[in-house]
Amino acid sequence: ARWSSTDIEPQRVIADGADGAADALAKRDAIAVDVGEPGPRTVLVSGISSADDYTRVMGYLQTLAVVRELEVLSAEPDRLRVRLDLAVGERGFAALVTSGQVLDEEASLADGSLRYRLRR
Repeated sequence: ARWSSTDIEPQRVIADGADGAADALAKRDAIAVDVGEPGPRTVLVSGISSADDYTRVMGYLQTLAVVRELEVLSAEPDRLRVRLDLAVGERGFAALVTSGQVLDEEASLADGSLRYRLRR
């Protein structure tokens, strides 16, 4: 790749060169990943047995960059049901969540809800 910079400040020219190199490498090495359609999803998390577990799950979900909005639908003994507005689809969310240390994926429910279990 080629690019040029005409700025009189040497630091800006160096920064432009680094940006151009990073862009060229990213373009060359990028891999398209099918993460599905973004939008709202209902998620059921089981294995919650205490307030600490509830706090752990909620804190984890709120730290995920792909979660745009989180709404608690119900909290019952052993499970939590939330509505998440996701910036990715189910596949992308599952890949991200299961790579962490908090939730394990379980079979989705017949109603289309995503199902996870709190990891111990």
